[in-house]
Amino acid sequence: MKILHLADVHIDEKKTVNGKIIYDEEGINIRLKDLLDCISQVKNTAEKENVSLTLIAGDLFERKTPTPFETYTATKVLSELGSICPVVLTPGNHDAVDSVKALGFIKNIYVPEPFTPIRFSDITIFCVPYPDLKEGSRSEVKQLYERKILETSKKLKENSNFLVALCHAPVEGASYPTTDRDVNEVTLSPSCFKHLDYAALGHIHKPQRIENIYYPGSVDTWRRQEADEEKGFYIIDTDTHEVTFYPITTRPVHNLNFTIDTIPLVINVLEQSIVRIEIEVPEERAGDYDPVRVQNVIAGNPLDVKIIPRIIRTQRMRCQEIVQAKNFNEIITTYMKNKKLPEEKINRIREKIMELVRKKELEAKLC
Repeated sequence: MKILHLADVHIDEKKTVNGKIIYDEEGINIRLKDLLDCISQVKNTAEKENVSLTLIAGDLFERKTPTPFETYTATKVLSELGSICPVVLTPGNHDAVDSVKALGFIKNIYVPEPFTPIRFSDITIFCVPYPDLKEGSRSEVKQLYERKILETSKKLKENSNFLVALCHAPVEGASYPTTDRDVNEVTLSPSCFKHLDYAALGHIHKPQRIENIYYPGSVDTWRRQEADEEKGFYIIDTDTHEVTFYPITTRPVHNLNFTIDTIPLVINVLEQSIVRIEIEVPEERAGDYDPVRVQNVIAGNPLDVKIIPRIIRTQRMRCQEIVQAKNFNEIITTYMKNKKLPEEKINRIREKIMELVRKKELEAKLC
């Protein structure tokens, strides 16, 4: 029997490209269409591989109060997946429990209560909700969830040929695609999943395995920081316990960084890609920055390009040697040496400054 495991769908009709919504000629958000194309790839593989069960490990929606169109889209997606095989899903931290439960009316769609087993042939599944800090302190919630996972899995394992936990939560040792992880959320120990044949997790948008714990990552690129992360899903063969990752082809996203002096003559990007270019510009050279010049060297017909100048502010120098300088000449020399100017240039500038100082002193005497 084969199980398909995906997570973090994030249905969002307001999904943006470089911070703005781009519509096609039919008035449909292009990035939402991208997501539906990703789901279509999942569906096609499920049919081809004769999958018997699909698991969705949370964050079906982007926000807790989905719009009517987002709910319609979710209904359509689940109906298509459910036409192939039963689908079990659990809410994530982006989902409202009631919004996900309401989808249980769809044929072949199941939203079990937390820690309540559901069986399909010789497979037993129980769902673990996102650890909620409303239930206590972080350490208390961590202990509570780890204990419940251990107790539930140990009890069910006795009568299960293949036991799965469907969970939306971070696990210790997991790698994040970005540095913006929530340090306040509850992170579970991998050891609490030790009685399981397979832990189907969601929440972290980076495909990875930690012992018997699997994160497939998000279905599509959720934010630009995930540009280099592979997207996809897993298929598990319960007879052989073999787990295979199936990549999803997504719209290319380019994050490019240059200084004002290293902008290439041609910037090649993939067709219909999303491009974000950051140009580092020293404050004193802000007048040299020309976004049109950058735009003109881009080749490859991207969907959208956003060019961002990052102005490097000149910092005031706080140098103990300057404070201790005995005269104006020493102050000038020390300052320029700390600016790492060549000796020849320092001498030339110092002479010019001292010439101006002498001129001002002479003018003052004449007055």
